[in-house]
Amino acid sequence: MSIDVATGAMSLEVMDIGLFGTTPVSFVRHYDTANLARGTTVMGPGWRDGFDFRLRRTLEGFAYSGPTGSEAQFIDRGGELLRDGRLFAPGQRLELRRIDEKRLGVVAYGEDRGAIELLFEPIPERSGYRLVASRNSSDVRVDFTWSQGRLVAAQQHRERRMLHLKYDAAGRLVRIDALTDLGAPLGPFVRYVYDVGGRLTEVHDHNGPTHNYSYDGSGRILDERRRSGTVYSFVYDARGRCIHATGTDGLNQRWLEFDDAQRTTRVRDSHAGVWQHVYDERGQVTRTTAPAGDVTETSFDDDGRVARRTYPSGYSIAFGYDDRGRLASKQYPGDRVVAYAYDDRNAVVGYRDWRGHEIEIERDARSLMTAMQYPDGRRWERAYNAAGDIVMKREPDRAEMTFDYDALGRVRSRREPGGHVWSFEYDALGLPTRRVEPDGRVTAWRYDDHQRPSWRRLPDGREINYQYDSAGTTMRERRADGRVRSVRCSPCGHPLEIRDFEGRTARFEWDTEQWRMTKFVRPSGAAHEFVYDANGDLVEQRCSDGTTLRYEWEARRLVATIDAVGRRTEREYDELDHLIKLRNDDGEIEFQYDPVHCAVAKVISPDSVTEFVRDRFGRPIAELQNGVAIERAFDANGRVTGISTSLGDVGEFSYDDRGLCASAGWGGDTLSFAHDAYGRETRRDIAGVAVLEQEWDLGGRISRQSLFVGAGAGGPLREFRYDARGTLSITNDGSRGWQRLIHDGTDRLLAVDESGGTTTLYGYEPDGSRTWEVELSDEHRLIEEVFRGLGIPWDQLRDEAVRRGGSDGRHRYDTRGRLTEIRRANQRIAYDYDEVGQCIARTIIDDDTSRTWRFSWNASGRLIAATTPEGEIWRYIYDGAGRRIRKLAPDPAQSIGYVWDGTVLLYELTGDGRRLYGHHPFTGQLLYVHDGAPNYVLTDQVGAPAELLDADGGLRSVVRRSPWGRRVADDALGSGFPGQWYDAETGLYYNLHRYYDAEAGRYLSPDPAGLRGGFNSYGYVVAPGIYTDPTGEMRMGPVVVPASDVDTNRTQVNRPAGGEPYMGGHDNVTGNGGTSRVDLGGATVTDVHDGSNGLTHHVYNGRESGSELGTSRTSATDAGASTTRWWHSEQNAFTAALEGHIPLTGTGDIHFDISRPPCDPSHGHGCMDAVVRGYDLDGAPAKSLGQQLADHTGRPVVVSYPDPEGEGGDRVVHRFEPGCG
Repeated sequence: MSIDVATGAMSLEVMDIGLFGTTPVSFVRHYDTANLARGTTVMGPGWRDGFDFRLRRTLEGFAYSGPTGSEAQFIDRGGELLRDGRLFAPGQRLELRRIDEKRLGVVAYGEDRGAIELLFEPIPERSGYRLVASRNSSDVRVDFTWSQGRLVAAQQHRERRMLHLKYDAAGRLVRIDALTDLGAPLGPFVRYVYDVGGRLTEVHDHNGPTHNYSYDGSGRILDERRRSGTVYSFVYDARGRCIHATGTDGLNQRWLEFDDAQRTTRVRDSHAGVWQHVYDERGQVTRTTAPAGDVTETSFDDDGRVARRTYPSGYSIAFGYDDRGRLASKQYPGDRVVAYAYDDRNAVVGYRDWRGHEIEIERDARSLMTAMQYPDGRRWERAYNAAGDIVMKREPDRAEMTFDYDALGRVRSRREPGGHVWSFEYDALGLPTRRVEPDGRVTAWRYDDHQRPSWRRLPDGREINYQYDSAGTTMRERRADGRVRSVRCSPCGHPLEIRDFEGRTARFEWDTEQWRMTKFVRPSGAAHEFVYDANGDLVEQRCSDGTTLRYEWEARRLVATIDAVGRRTEREYDELDHLIKLRNDDGEIEFQYDPVHCAVAKVISPDSVTEFVRDRFGRPIAELQNGVAIERAFDANGRVTGISTSLGDVGEFSYDDRGLCASAGWGGDTLSFAHDAYGRETRRDIAGVAVLEQEWDLGGRISRQSLFVGAGAGGPLREFRYDARGTLSITNDGSRGWQRLIHDGTDRLLAVDESGGTTTLYGYEPDGSRTWEVELSDEHRLIEEVFRGLGIPWDQLRDEAVRRGGSDGRHRYDTRGRLTEIRRANQRIAYDYDEVGQCIARTIIDDDTSRTWRFSWNASGRLIAATTPEGEIWRYIYDGAGRRIRKLAPDPAQSIGYVWDGTVLLYELTGDGRRLYGHHPFTGQLLYVHDGAPNYVLTDQVGAPAELLDADGGLRSVVRRSPWGRRVADDALGSGFPGQWYDAETGLYYNLHRYYDAEAGRYLSPDPAGLRGGFNSYGYVVAPGIYTDPTGEMRMGPVVVPASDVDTNRTQVNRPAGGEPYMGGHDNVTGNGGTSRVDLGGATVTDVHDGSNGLTHHVYNGRESGSELGTSRTSATDAGASTTRWWHSEQNAFTAALEGHIPLTGTGDIHFDISRPPCDPSHGHGCMDAVVRGYDLDGAPAKSLGQQLADHTGRPVVVSYPDPEGEGGDRVVHRFEPGCG
C-alpha cells in the first residue's frame, strides 16, 4: 500500500489468482483514490483490474494507460508511426510498434528491452483499441477474448490453460476461474461481492474469504480486512487526501500533514518521528529529511527521470539517459562510471563497468541473449528453442548444461556436464511433484489448496508432512517418527514463536515499525532486547547475560560501538562510504582501497600490514602478509588454479567440466579426485601411494570410507550408519573401534557408547548448555535399554546411571548463562569472567592439585595473553582481519608465526622451519601437510582430521579425541575439529574467531555473530559428529548431496582460495543461480549470472547493485509465497527474524566491516523513507522491466507488463505498508 505524499492519494494492489508458465498470467486488482474521478470500472469505484490496459487515439497521436490509471503519450509527428513503424515515449520508456494494418504493440524498455509486449486491435467504430494478446519475444502468447465489450478469458496457448471471467447483469466482474483450454476446472477460483452501491466489499477464493472492504460515502476505502487477520484503516481529509493510516495493533501507523504552499508533506510514524518530504511541481520528492535530521536529495531531468541522488553521508549517484530515455550511464563518486549500449530494439548489447571493462552481449532476432563476451576472452553462451526456453548453457570453460521441455513448456529433464540427467514431473498447475535423480533416486511432493507443500518423500523413503492454519501464519512439520516442529508468525510474517522437535520454544516481539524486533526470548526464558532511534537504527542491545551494547550513528552510518564496560570502537568512512579506520583501546586499524576496484588494497593494524595486488577484474593475484608474499592464478571462471609463496612453495589446482576440483597438488605431490553425479567425492588418489574411496547412502550421507595403500592392500577405514530420522547413529572405525550414538529431535548428542567399554550420557538446558554427564565403564545394560527405547525418561536417566555406578558430572551456570563450574568425581574445573563475558581464569583441581590459567582480552574481543599455572606468559598477535599471526612464547625459540589463505591456515613458521598446510580450494578441508616431508590428511564424516599418512602411504599418526574434542592422546597434527588448532600451553583450540575448550564443549567468549549464532552464545555445536563450526562464528550442518536437500532450491558453500565463504543459491531444475567470489576485502570480483536472458551484476563496494541486463529474478513477495521463507526449518526462521536487526554484537566484529559499511544506501538500509516510483534506493529500476517472480524451474510466475508510469515516474509515494506487506 502506498500514499502519494504530494496528492494524498492512497493506492494498493492485490494479486488474486495466477497461473505459472512460459508467459504467466495473473489477475491483479489495483485501487487508487485518484481513480474515483475516472469513473466506475467492472470492479466498482476506485478499482481497475489487472488486464485493464487501454490504448486510444488522440489529436497528437496515442495515449496508453495501465491498471494503475496513469497515462503515457505517444506523439505522432508527421505520420512517424506509418513511416517508421514505431513511436517512443522517452519519459516513460515505452515503445509503440505497428504490427500490421490493424494491430499495435506496446513494449517497455529501460536498462533492457521488456520481456512482454502487449498487442492491441481497434475497437469497431471507436477511436480506442483493446488488448488482444500479450506475448514474449518468441511469440509465446496469452490471448485475451472479448464478448459484448467485456474481457471474458485470458488463455495461455502453450500451457492450454486460461483464466475465465464472469460478470453479473450490471456488468460487474463477479468470478474468475482457472480452467483448462477445454473448460475443465483446475481448482483455483476467485469470487467478488459488491454492495448495493456497486462497491467491491468481499473477495473469496477456493479456500474462503480473503479480503473485506468498507468505504466512506465517496468510495474511499476505510478498512481492509484480510484472511490472515490483518486490518488496514484509513482516514481522509475534506479534500479526500489520506491523512492517517494504520495497520493491526498500530503497526506502521502514519499521520500525514500537507503544506501545499511549501510543497511539503510531513509524515509522522508510530513513534512520533517526523519524516519531511519536499516535492516539485510534478509531485516528485526532491528532499527527504529523516527524524534525526539526515537528508536525502534527488534531482530530476526535464522528463521526470532521476538525474542525481545524494544520500545523507554525501554519497551521490548521477544518472544519464539517451534520446530514447534509456539509461545510458551511472556516475559514482570518484568518477566511476557505468555505461550501457543498446541495439535498435532497445536491448542491451554492451556494458562498460566502473573499472572500464567492456562487456559485449550478443542476441538473436528475438533479443534473447546468446552470448556474453568479456575482454579477457571469457565467454558465456546460451541457446533457445522456438518458444524461447533455454536449451543450452555453456560456460567459459566450455562446460555445457542442456534442457528438455514438455509440450507445456516445463523442464522435463536437465543434463549436466558429465552427462548426468535429472528429470521432473508436474501437476496440472505446474508445481513439481516428482524429481528423479541421475542414479534413479526419487523425491516427491504434494500440495494443499493454497499450492503450499503438504507432503514430501525423500529419496531414502522418509516422509514429511506439513500443516498450516487457516490464516497461513502457522506451519507444523511432522516427521515420520512423530516428531513435530512449528513456526508461528504474525499476519505480517514476523516470526512470533519457533518450537523445535524437542519442544524448546523461542519467542519474538516486534515494534510498531515493521521488521524492528524489540525482544527475543530464548528457550531458557532469558530475554534479549533492542532499542532503536527515531530513524529506526539500532542504538542499544540489552543482552540476556545482563550486558548492554550501544551504537552511535551519523548520516545513517554506524560511527561508534560501545561495549558493556564502556569501551568505544569508532569508525571512519571515505566519500565512497568505505570503512577506512577503526579506533579503540587496541589502537587504530586503517583500510586503504584500490581506486580502480574499490576493494581493500592494504590493511594496517598496530601489529601487522596486509597488502593486496589485484588483476584487472579485482581478483587478489598477490598478497603480502607480514613479509610473506602469496601469488595466485585464476582460470576463466574465477577459480584459483595456482598459489605460490615467497617461501618457495607452489600449489596447483585443476577442475573438471562441472567445475569440481579434479586435482590439488603441492610441490609435485598431487591428489586427484573423482565425484559422482551429485558432486560428492567418491575417490581420492593420494600422490600414487594410496587411494581413499567414499560411498554415500540414499539420503546423501557418507556411509563408508575405504583406504588402499600401495598395490591395493587395505579395506574399509570407517563405516557410518544412520537411524530412521537420518541422524548418525553408528560409526565403526578401524583404528578407534565403534561408537553408537543417540541424538534427540534437535540432534543434540545424548549418549555415546564406545567399543572400549565406556558409555557417556549427557543432559542439557533448553538453550543447549550441557548440565550433566555420566560416564559408565564396562556397563552396557543401561545403554542397551536406552537404545532399545525401553521408556526410561531422560530426566530420570542420570539418577539411574549413577545408581548403576556411573561417574557423575555436573555443569553449573550463573544467571548470565556462563559456565562457572564442572564438577566430576575426581576433578573440579572453575571459570571466572569479566564484565563482557570473556573467561579470565580457568582453574582445574585434581585431588589435591590446583592449576590456574589466566586470560587477557583486548577491546576487540580477542585473546591476547595467557598465563599458565607455572607463571609463563604467552602472547597472541592478530592482523587487521582478526587472524592470529603470531604466538609469542616465553622462550622466543618456541614462538610461532602464521600465514593465512583467506580464513584457512597456510603456514606455521617456527625457528626450526615451516609447516605448510594444503586445503581443498572449495570446502576448506585439510588435505596435505608438509613439515620437511609430505603428509596426507584423511578426514572423518565432518571433515575433521582423523589420520595422517606419510610419504609412502603409511599411517604416521591417528587423531584420537573424545566426542567433544578433548585430546585423548598426542598426535603429529595438532588439529581438532575443522578449523581448530591446538595450543598446548592452554589446552585450548584456536578457532579463528574464538577459543574452544574441549573439556567444557564450549567457547571461552560469546559468539561474535551474536544471536545469529544460535540460542547459546558460548555453545559449540549440538552434535560434534554431525555439525561443525570452522570459524568460531558460523555453524554448518552435515554434508549431504545438494540435490537431496530439503529445499527445492539448493545452496552451496564455496570457500575460494583467498576468500571468505559465499552462499549462492542454485535452482535445482535449470541450474540457475548466483556464482560469485568474495575476497578478503569483501569485494565481489566476478559477475552474478541469473542463467536466463542476461546477467545481474553486483559490486558491493562500488554499489553497482542490481544492474539487470535481461530478465531478472526476485523473491516471491505475495502472501502465499511469503510462507516459503520459513517453512523448512525453525533455524531459517530464527535467522530471518534476526537478519537486519543486529548489525553488530560488540566492538570486535572487525571481520565483518572491512569494506562493507553497516549502512549502505544501495542495499536499502532505510536510508530513504520516500522513493520515486520506479526506482530503488540505488537509482536502479525498482520495477525492472520484465521483472519476474520465479518458480522452482526459474520460469516466471508473475511478469510486470509495460507500465505507463515508466521509469521516470509521474507519481511519488510514501511506502508505509500499514499492518504488513
